[in-house]
Amino acid sequence: MDRPKTLSSIVVVTGTVVVCVALLVSARSLVLGFDRAPIAAATLEVLQELFPDAEQFQGVLPDDASEAEIQAAEREEGPQFPVYLALADGELIGTAVRGAGEGYQSTIRVLVALDRSGTIRAVRVTHQDETPGLGDVILEDEFLDSFVGKDRDDSIDIDADADSISGATLSAEGAAEGVRDALARYEGVAR
Repeated sequence: MDRPKTLSSIVVVTGTVVVCVALLVSARSLVLGFDRAPIAAATLEVLQELFPDAEQFQGVLPDDASEAEIQAAEREEGPQFPVYLALADGELIGTAVRGAGEGYQSTIRVLVALDRSGTIRAVRVTHQDETPGLGDVILEDEFLDSFVGKDRDDSIDIDADADSISGATLSAEGAAEGVRDALARYEGVAR
């Protein structure tokens, strides 16, 4: 086979593959409601669990976003935003907001789902490295559900909100701090 024709064929095939990949990424981004890259898969899974009726999610960078949040939102392999809008039929059905608090031995990161009025409908811990068998009480539904129904005007107090945190007070307080952080962030983006 002639070398120039082989090289030409390789260039054409490579170009075709690049264009196809770009089209697939664009199509997936549009389906997920982004004009950039799609949401990181793990985040999308949690968002779909929190808002099963949502047809799309839009990541939002608040005006007070930190440099780290801006960089996370620009990741090509799946951006991470501090705030996500959940949409159905083009209408806002809720907002998910990230928050963080210091536990006993780690930073506890949460994703707080709020309805249109700003009332908590669910909380999920997205990252923690607390003591297994003790601090991981913050992963239990009983603890997480203690925040449901509260809004930015309510006290987020673990003494009143959690029954079974004996021995894990700092972990529970870190999760509660994450919820308070998310509510404060929501206040900054609520329309």
